[in-house]
Amino acid sequence: MRKFLTLLTLLAFMAGSAYSAVGTGYQWSQATVGYTPVTGGTVLASGTTDDTSFPNNPIGFTFNFDGVDYTAFSLNANGFIAMGATISSSYTPLSSGVSNNVISALGRDLQGNAGGEIRYETSGSAPNRVLTVQFTDFRPYAATGVSYNFQIKLYETSNKVEIVYGSFVNNASTYTPQVGMRGASSADFFNRTTTTSWTGSTAGLTNTATMTLNATVVPPTGLKFVYEITPPVLAPGMAALTLPANGSVDVLNTTQLEWSAPVTGGLVQGYKVYLGTNNPPTNVENGTIVTTTVFTPAAALALSTTYYWKIVPFNSVGDATGVSTYSFTTYAGNGSLEGFVLNCYGVPVNGATVALQGTPGTFSTSTGLDGKYQFVNIPSATYTLAAAKTGYNTTTLTGVVVVPLTITNLNVTLQQPGMTVLPNPNNVSLNPNEMLNNAFTVTNPGCGQLTWTASIAYGSANHDWFTMPTLTGMVAASTNASVPALFNASGLATGTLLSATVTFTSNPNIGTMMVPVNMVVAGAALVPVTNLTATLTDQISGAVTLNWECTPGAGFLYYTVKRDGVQIAIVPSALTYNDMLPGFGSYNYCVDAVYTDGATAPSC
Repeated sequence: MRKFLTLLTLLAFMAGSAYSAVGTGYQWSQATVGYTPVTGGTVLASGTTDDTSFPNNPIGFTFNFDGVDYTAFSLNANGFIAMGATISSSYTPLSSGVSNNVISALGRDLQGNAGGEIRYETSGSAPNRVLTVQFTDFRPYAATGVSYNFQIKLYETSNKVEIVYGSFVNNASTYTPQVGMRGASSADFFNRTTTTSWTGSTAGLTNTATMTLNATVVPPTGLKFVYEITPPVLAPGMAALTLPANGSVDVLNTTQLEWSAPVTGGLVQGYKVYLGTNNPPTNVENGTIVTTTVFTPAAALALSTTYYWKIVPFNSVGDATGVSTYSFTTYAGNGSLEGFVLNCYGVPVNGATVALQGTPGTFSTSTGLDGKYQFVNIPSATYTLAAAKTGYNTTTLTGVVVVPLTITNLNVTLQQPGMTVLPNPNNVSLNPNEMLNNAFTVTNPGCGQLTWTASIAYGSANHDWFTMPTLTGMVAASTNASVPALFNASGLATGTLLSATVTFTSNPNIGTMMVPVNMVVAGAALVPVTNLTATLTDQISGAVTLNWECTPGAGFLYYTVKRDGVQIAIVPSALTYNDMLPGFGSYNYCVDAVYTDGATAPSC
C-alpha cells in the first residue's frame, strides 16, 4: 500500500508539473454531455448578485494550474474564477482584467436573476476529487428574458479544467463574453471564439476574442469545453549549469546550485539533482527531485573539498541525455585580514572604504580614526582589495590571500593628487588678426595621478576668439602639463574686449578652479597670409611648390611654413616656397606671417 501511494504521489506531481504557459501547455477539446447541477457544498451568493468578488475559497485538494500548485480559488460574479486567494472584478478578465491565472466560463458584466445563485462543492475521494463552481440563473446586467447556467470544474491529479454549460435562454440582444483561460499575464491566453456556433468555435488569435450570444447562437445544454495539460512528446534537453561555475574554487560551503531551464526538447516536469564528492556524483544528493532551478543542500558542505554536481531535467517521456557534470572546490575555512589605510606621507586616513571581492563573496568596511580596517572571520580565499575615499586615487590590490585560522596584516596607501593652474587669470593683448597660444600650465604637486577636465563659459556669442584643442588630460604626481589656450583676433577691430571663464575639474575630486580669460584687441592690424596653394610639380620626386598672397605691413619679420603642424622653413620675404615630400601620402601645409607684435592666424 505504501508503494502504491508513493506512485500516486509521483504521478500527481508529473501531471501537475511546471509548464511554461496556458497558451502552449494545454490542449483543448469539447464534448456534449449531460448537465448535472450540484446541490450541496457552499452557497456564496443568491439573488441579483452584481460585480461581487468572493476571495480565498478552499479547493479541497491541491490543484496545479499553469505549473503552480494552489489550494484556494477566488470567484467573481462576472463569470470567472482566479487561482489563489485574491481576485479583482472585471468585464474582460482574459484581456484587460487585473487578475492572472483566470478560468473564464462567461466573462462579461453579469448579475443574478431573482432566483440566481453561486455555489461550489468538492466531491469524490482522493486522489480523484472534483471542485464544481456553479452559476445558476445568471444574465447580462439589467437584461430581461435571459437565463444562463454554467459550471467550472477542477479535477484532482489530472489537473484538468472543464467548463460545462447548462440551459441557456437569450433574448434578441447580442452579447460577447470571453471564454477560456489566462496565465501569468494577459499575453498568455488560451480562449475560444465564434459568431455562429458554440460547437464550432475556433481558438482565439488575440486575448480580446469573444463568443457570440444571441437568440439563435447559444451553447447547447451539456456542451463541455475541456482544457488538459499537453503531454510532452520529447524528453527535455539539457539544463545550463550557472552557479557555481565549473572549476570554481573558494566556493562557500553554504552555496546553492543554480541552473537555467532547457531551451530544447520537450517540456520539463522536474529536475533530478545529483551532488557528491564522488564522480559520477551520488553520495550527497542522488536524484533528488525539485521543480525550481535552484537547490540548496540541506547541510553545509565540507571545507576545502571538491564536489561534483549535475542536473537532469525529466518529463513523462524520460530524462535528458548527455548532461554535463560540473565541479567546484569549497574554501578552506575562515581567517581575518586587517591593517591601516595611510596617505603617501604615512598619515592615517579616516573614513576610507575598504572592500574585498572574491569567489566566496564581497565584504566591505570603513576605516576608523586611526585608519584601521578589519575583516574578521571571513572565508579564506584569494581576493581583490580596493580602498577608496573622496579626494584620493582608488588603490586596488590583487592576489590578497586570507589564510585559514590566521590574522593577515596588510597596510594600504591611498595617494592624493593636487592641482594648480597658471596663468590665473589668463589675460592677453593682441593686435587685430594676431593669433597667440598662451597655454595653461596644470601642475600636480601631490603624490597621486590627477585627471583634469576643462569647460569654457563664454561671455559673448563669439566663441572663435578663444579655443582649447584639449579639454581633458592626466598629470602624473609631482609633474605638470602644458595645455594649449589659443587666442585668435582674426577679423576683430581695435578696442574689442572679450572674456570667458575656464573651469578645471579634478578627478579624484580635490576641488575645481575657475580661471578668468580676457583678450583685448589693440594696436595696428597685422596683415595675414591668404590664398595659399600647394602644387605637386613632380609626382616622382615629390616636389611641391607653395604660393601665397600677402602685402605685409609695418613690423613684418618673416613667414613660417609648416607641414602637418611642424615648422619646416622660414621665408624672409618671398611669396613662394619649394618643398620635397618625405614620402607618399597626404600632407597639410600652413603659412603664417610673423611680425614684431606676434604672428597671424595661418592660411592652410
